[in-house]
Amino acid sequence: MTDSFKFFFLEKYLGNLQNIFEQKNIDKKINYSQNIYEVINLFFDFLKYVSSLSKQTFPTNFARWVFIIDKYNIKFSNSSFLKVLYQIKKKIKAKKRISKAEYEQIFENILQISKFILSKIKFNKEYLYNLENEELFVREFHQINFEVNPKQAVEVSKNLILRINKISGILINKRISRKATKDKILVCTNQEIGEFFVLLNEGNEYLFDLEINTNLNFENLKIHNIDKNAFIVTDETLVICQPDFLFDITEISECITPYGPYISKYFLKLFEDNISSIPLIQGTLVNTIFDELILNPNIDFETSFRKAIKIRPLKLLPLFNKQNSIELTYNLQQQYNSISQNLLKFPKGLSLIEPSFLSSFYGLQGRLDLLIEFPEDQNRKDIIELKSGKPPSSQVRFPSKHKTKITNTWPSHTAQANGYNLLLDSIYENRTGSSSIFYSSDSTNGFRNVSNVKEFKSIFLETRNKIYIKLSHLLTNKQSLIDIIVFEEVSDKLINSQKTKFLQRFNNLSYIERHYYKTALEFILKEDYNAKISDSSNCQSNLWNDTFEDKLENFSIIPNLRIASDSDFDFLHLKLILENENIVHFFRKGDSCLIYPMEHIDNPTQFYILKGFIKEINSEEIVFSIMNKDLDANILKRYYKWALEVDRSNSLIKKQTTSLFSFFDAERERRDLVFGFMEPTSTEKEEINFDYLNEYQTRIVNKIIQSNEYYLLQGPPGTGKTSRILRALIDYYFNSTESKVLICAYTNRAVDEICSTLDKIQVNFPFIRISGKELENYYERSIPALSNELTLSGLKKEIKNTRFFVSTVTSIHLNTEIFDLVNFDLIIVDEASQVLETQLIGIIIKAPKFVLIGDEKQLPAIVQIENHSDNILQKKISLNSFTDSLFSRLIRIAKINDWKCSFGTLINQGRMHEEIQQLSNFLVYNETLQSFNMEWQTNDVSPYFIYKSEFDSIFCKRVVFINTPLQNENKYHTWEANFISRIIDFIYKNNQKKFSEKTVGVIAPYRLQCRSIIDKIPLELRNTITVDTVERFQGSERDIILISFATNYDFLLSNLLNETLIDERIIDRKLNVALTRAKENLILFGNESILSKSKIYKAAINWIKVNGIYIDYSIPNSDEN
Repeated sequence: MTDSFKFFFLEKYLGNLQNIFEQKNIDKKINYSQNIYEVINLFFDFLKYVSSLSKQTFPTNFARWVFIIDKYNIKFSNSSFLKVLYQIKKKIKAKKRISKAEYEQIFENILQISKFILSKIKFNKEYLYNLENEELFVREFHQINFEVNPKQAVEVSKNLILRINKISGILINKRISRKATKDKILVCTNQEIGEFFVLLNEGNEYLFDLEINTNLNFENLKIHNIDKNAFIVTDETLVICQPDFLFDITEISECITPYGPYISKYFLKLFEDNISSIPLIQGTLVNTIFDELILNPNIDFETSFRKAIKIRPLKLLPLFNKQNSIELTYNLQQQYNSISQNLLKFPKGLSLIEPSFLSSFYGLQGRLDLLIEFPEDQNRKDIIELKSGKPPSSQVRFPSKHKTKITNTWPSHTAQANGYNLLLDSIYENRTGSSSIFYSSDSTNGFRNVSNVKEFKSIFLETRNKIYIKLSHLLTNKQSLIDIIVFEEVSDKLINSQKTKFLQRFNNLSYIERHYYKTALEFILKEDYNAKISDSSNCQSNLWNDTFEDKLENFSIIPNLRIASDSDFDFLHLKLILENENIVHFFRKGDSCLIYPMEHIDNPTQFYILKGFIKEINSEEIVFSIMNKDLDANILKRYYKWALEVDRSNSLIKKQTTSLFSFFDAERERRDLVFGFMEPTSTEKEEINFDYLNEYQTRIVNKIIQSNEYYLLQGPPGTGKTSRILRALIDYYFNSTESKVLICAYTNRAVDEICSTLDKIQVNFPFIRISGKELENYYERSIPALSNELTLSGLKKEIKNTRFFVSTVTSIHLNTEIFDLVNFDLIIVDEASQVLETQLIGIIIKAPKFVLIGDEKQLPAIVQIENHSDNILQKKISLNSFTDSLFSRLIRIAKINDWKCSFGTLINQGRMHEEIQQLSNFLVYNETLQSFNMEWQTNDVSPYFIYKSEFDSIFCKRVVFINTPLQNENKYHTWEANFISRIIDFIYKNNQKKFSEKTVGVIAPYRLQCRSIIDKIPLELRNTITVDTVERFQGSERDIILISFATNYDFLLSNLLNETLIDERIIDRKLNVALTRAKENLILFGNESILSKSKIYKAAINWIKVNGIYIDYSIPNSDEN
């Protein structure tokens, strides 16, 4: 969202707020509750826009409000105001009545606060609101408060703090006392008790480096003065910085060595190459054998070994030879024997293998090797963590603030166990039980207890906090990566060796390469940060910060699901029955989700984190596959009702850091080509002809073949990028060369299409698919399937003998060992315009030549941050923003330099009727698109036109705009939904063709409008018609596309637009994708007066008035509602 749109919203905001309020007086049908709900939601949008001007992110509205109070000095209101608004929303959700007096007072408070804030914001050198007398305004303001007795409420809150000894707050100030001791004090605010003060002790003064507006959790603060809300940090206190940002427990524990905690270790891990080694492989295999023995103590070594090597075979194959095989088998046999013998020492209870948990209080997440529960003692939870490496032979120092602690486990393992203790403490309030490290290489003394003590936990969390502080400084440019790594004094030889290696590699880079690397890394880390904690409705912390009502509003949850008794519990494919058939959701096959019992609906993190994906879905049931196949199914049978929620965690973002650094291992010539410092070359060859290509397509394919280093192919919608061009390329490389080729795409759906295209070249085309074991399509040709059928030597031989591999970009990042096994000659990336530069740059240099196929004029990759540009990189390598694709940058460079041998554009499309194509040509493609001149593309009459029917005026032309009335509705439009449902009903009843999933699609910018439309579609059609946002339609097509813009307020335009400058012309990529999904008919619904505030939309509507059908229902008759 650009700043211009933010100010556009803010300029129009007061008028829109007043319009919603006044609508109640005009339309007597609207009740106070409905109206004030709209007002509060609009106010929350207002807070989001205002806070976003600071270029910061905020995890909650409360954090946003605290920031705004401080920034604009709103002394007349306080943090509890938001609590009141949430109470009102909750009251409305519970269908309780809002009185007229309450309604008017809430609106007046919101209006006055909004005016005050706008009076502090300048745009074009003028304030957005003129407040004549600020002093009088502040004096006359009376904040609404629904608490019966506010003082009593505060006392209750204080008593609650004293009882549970935990408090959360947002850092709003830092002070140094006037005393000789110069004590450092954190000033925080809490939604319940307001401001409170925390005096830091000497060991915690590092917290003074925290950024203002950081969320903080405190446990065991010592009360200094309860009346003044003053507390002291002691050695017993646990402090957690920004707990919504979850760290993996292993990330923290690896930083803790016998010589002390070293945070540079965390940052050095970002660059470590994913190099396979025998110890690493052995650790992975031992873990699998351990799991097998827990499940079946009688399993023999040979069987467990065979199962283990099939879990991640690519990890093992680069090292697989006769000598390594003998050594590995011998070592694993010893470990198997040790585990078998020690199983008798394990506590007898319910064994849960690799359960995952997260703690929103401690800011941690982790997966335990083994958790043992005891039905006879619900509080007892024993942790056993397996380690296959060599244990300490004598006692080991654990770094401590005071007296050195002695343990018999390595410090990182002690820290890891205590990290898990924190997890379980957070989830099970009265948890008892032991924590152990099991060194499986030590058959006699491998089972070692780890003390569950406060000091270990304190050091663990302090290390976490210091990493977070450095990370925040890195993201705000207060410290550089080099400073963080270099200036920490380290006594650990291994860490110092890693530092030296990194600095040698980094210092060998040119100035522009170093600058590129630092800026790209910052982008990746910001993406990771925002994926965990941000203003977005699509971040991980929404799981615990959003209320159940919020999730229902955002359509991110399906509640009250029942697990059917005929579910496949062996493979943990759960059949979830939708008890309420009328529930509207936007979950799709393949979506990543998690499930938890309904009794944990208000706090989902108080249960195991059960992740998985949707295998099948319809209006009656969902088949959900749980990822952890070792989960005890009895846990699932304990609960009757379940909730399914979107899984917003994304552990793959940081995988890009290693891939990014590996780019600089390529030869300088290759790096210069990618940066645009060298012109790519081509070599003339004899022209190849293909009977399924026309003359122009043949010319394009030959240019690609003749290119030496890379080629960039722009393929507008329906131009046959995959079905024709990719097919011809693979046809050539398969039949005319011995080349080894890797073909990637962004989505599994696109990879499925690629596989289908290969099979058209030859039945059962010889390719291998790099994927996970849950793959459905083409599974028989995947690595997991081949691993099950073949021995390791047989699999290695099969991979060596295969020349063509297909994969998603994500699967490549997870299986980089493929590059150790296969020397690729060519890498082809389809959908390249949807792949970020940082996701791709470390992959394309793994072969001497690459081909990128995409369309920069369609939707780019979805990112969490708005923009990440840099003037130096823009000037030197044409990199406008890291939020764009490598494809976009390289094609921009090629066009600027007129490197015609390296890029081309397809012009013939076979998706749209010519009339729809003409609109796309006018708005986006500069009249370059041509149809294949097929009969259906030139027919005057649509197959859906019926003479003298109700909608003959709509279907007599291929492109229609229906000007709809303005309604007092935010992000939904009932009139448009009603009209669309009537058209769908007409098509269904009068369709001369078979009505199928390919017949009708409905696109709307808001999920609220999607729901409004779905509610009006008959149940029997809901599985057949896709109603969703445009992002879900990219790559697909329908005979008829209906677009409902559902925009009643001009400030909502920012949600519609995705404008960018390409080829010296402003285009809207989102609108382009929406328009080009239609094959036969395109029907648009929207209010012209609102949409025309965008130059592009205005041009589209004017074009339709001349070349299509324009119907004006902006002042509707009663029969049109």
